Amino acid sequence: MTTLVTGGRGFIGRRLVSALGADTRVIDIDDGKEGILDMDLLIREFQNVGTVFHLGSCSGNLYFEGNNTRGIVTNCVGTWNVLEAARMARVKRVIFASSQTAYAGVPAPHMEDGPISPDTNLYTATKIFGEHLCRMYWKRHGLETVILRFASVYGPGEETKSHVANPVTQFIWNMMKGERPIVFGDGTQTRDLVYVDDVVSALVHVATQVSPGELYNVALGTPVTFNEVVSIINEELKINLSSLYKPYVPAGLQVRYIAEQWASIKKLQATGWIPKVNVREGIKRVIEYTRSRPGFK
Repeated sequence: MTTLVTGGRGFIGRRLVSALGADTRVIDIDDGKEGILDMDLLIREFQNVGTVFHLGSCSGNLYFEGNNTRGIVTNCVGTWNVLEAARMARVKRVIFASSQTAYAGVPAPHMEDGPISPDTNLYTATKIFGEHLCRMYWKRHGLETVILRFASVYGPGEETKSHVANPVTQFIWNMMKGERPIVFGDGTQTRDLVYVDDVVSALVHVATQVSPGELYNVALGTPVTFNEVVSIINEELKINLSSLYKPYVPAGLQVRYIAEQWASIKKLQATGWIPKVNVREGIKRVIEYTRSRPGFK
């Protein structure tokens, strides 16, 4: 059976398509921002598909500013289209990429069966809506769905994301150019940084190794502060640049800055998946990749 990836041209999607390899035919639905809104296209492409990795979405608060409905339509209607087309085509399993911003403001460590944030933003709301759709299609229609809540994903290949790339990657870009990294707040905020290849391995793993209808955190399972990240980058680059601290400016409809992110990964680990890349090793890999790009040494 064919494997299909929505958002296959995105940061994570490109790595997933590469990991699936030549033995698995991958159908890419553009970058997820128009293709998944074309129901006729989805129904046609989903024929003889066994597994759908639904990564295509507007992934960030900036897509939800002002009266811009693009993010809501893409993330909500697009996800419904994917699930409905999968049901009609008798796809076996759909894997949905959600976000650990669902835990914003909830005391860590964040657990899959624990509370989610009562004070969210529209981006997170669309992801939670997608989770509910997945559960409904599993319980009502028997379409196997698996939900993955990604932590703060970083790694090589984020240049297409520009100013919405992971803050850690932006720190590296700036510091490699001799510029001070811009840190919002005092740098003590924590992030659970998960390397993109570990995210890809989790996606491939849950395609066959977990029960349907489940929700899993995908993270490193260890919090690190931005101050610690900047220190590691300085050490790896053998430089000494101090952070440029700035007050947080609300992005899109997110008013409160996420101060703490730390996910429990025990549930997914119990199925046989483990992350392999720690923060220092991940930073080394991003630096090495960035040095190979034009404009950097």
